[in-house]
Amino acid sequence: MNDNPSKEAKEAAQVVRNYKAVFKGEQGRSVLLDMAKNANLFSPAPELNPQKLAFKEGQRAVIIAIFNTLEMDYTNVLKLFTSDNYDDEGEE
Repeated sequence: MNDNPSKEAKEAAQVVRNYKAVFKGEQGRSVLLDMAKNANLFSPAPELNPQKLAFKEGQRAVIIAIFNTLEMDYTNVLKLFTSDNYDDEGEE
């Protein structure tokens, strides 16, 4: 019997718990929203240069991966991002 899948599942679950611990609080949420803003997650930035476009899409992919790991609903994320509690400088 191979214990690797069980060990891998435990490690993956621990990573998810770590993500949630980091981004759960007010400061973590603020950082995550700032990252989303800087990655133009909710406002596409037109880019003609293919290298710059690929870089921007990579930034967006990282934020989406974090949201998916946290099992966050994008509708709720958008509400947080556009709320009065979050200004242009990323300060609350």
